[in-house]
Amino acid sequence: MTHTPDAPAVVLDEERLTYAELNTRANRLAHRLIAEGTGPEQIVALALPRSAELIVALVAVLKTGAAYLPVDPRHPADRIAFMLQDAAPACVVTAPDVGCALPADVPRVHVDVDTDTDARATDPRDSDRTGPLTPANGAYVLYTSGSTGRPKGVLVPHAKRRGPGAVGPRGPGHRTSRPRPGRHAADLRRLRLRDLRTAALRRVIEVVADVLSLGERAGGRWRGTLVCAVPSALEELLSHHDVDLGADVVALGGEALPAHTLAEIRTAVPGARIVNVYGPTEATVYTTAWFSDADPADPEAPPIGRPVRNTAPTSSTRASSSYRPA
Repeated sequence: MTHTPDAPAVVLDEERLTYAELNTRANRLAHRLIAEGTGPEQIVALALPRSAELIVALVAVLKTGAAYLPVDPRHPADRIAFMLQDAAPACVVTAPDVGCALPADVPRVHVDVDTDTDARATDPRDSDRTGPLTPANGAYVLYTSGSTGRPKGVLVPHAKRRGPGAVGPRGPGHRTSRPRPGRHAADLRRLRLRDLRTAALRRVIEVVADVLSLGERAGGRWRGTLVCAVPSALEELLSHHDVDLGADVVALGGEALPAHTLAEIRTAVPGARIVNVYGPTEATVYTTAWFSDADPADPEAPPIGRPVRNTAPTSSTRASSSYRPA
């Protein structure tokens, strides 16, 4: 941020936030939250729609040292109530026009980044926070469906956010398409404690409703560095929309990658490096990765690849309790 304060950091339709604007707004909200007693070893829920304000709130919570819990306002009221009761957040960051039912006993902080000019705009320090930042602090909480269908919360500390994917270039000007920002683990891997200490995200985050919305743009044209998507959604985009998609890297995860989908992506996005990633939320998103340029032929079933750095996957069978290297 100090090197390129005027470079775009967040893009949403016609709205643009520079690195300096994102940092200033996040700092103001962070100081408001700190004044309310929010800090390390606490959780803050984010009940906001896909918006620039969501990115601001996400960064602000991390600056306080607390962990953030994404809450999709479109989810059923009983799921939202369960998540908030189970996670017991210190507060919920939301907006007056968010149309979702929130429990009355959870304190609310309304994000108003345009008029909140009274709060300090400086980067919070440990002396400002309720406690010092450490790698053991929680970074975020995600709720998965769980094997029984009941939502299961997973708290991931900063120490485990090792940025394992390394699937795309980083630096000012690189653009990333982020469907459903903050909703899935794959959307979170780039924001780390050390980045926030220097207020540097180093990438343009483009907020889109979902991958299919890229086909609704005038001309259906999108150019960027990295596209993250579920294979079936990207296949639908390419099959049923007149879209001109360009990217250096296409990262796919969340479900199996069929060979015909891989072939279609190669045709539609020529020259892109396709990455098939796998890993549970508990393992901080990516555990293994397969790269198309390492295997130029179209395999019948693209594998999940090899372990990424700092991981050592093991496998077991249902009939055995022993584990062996994968």
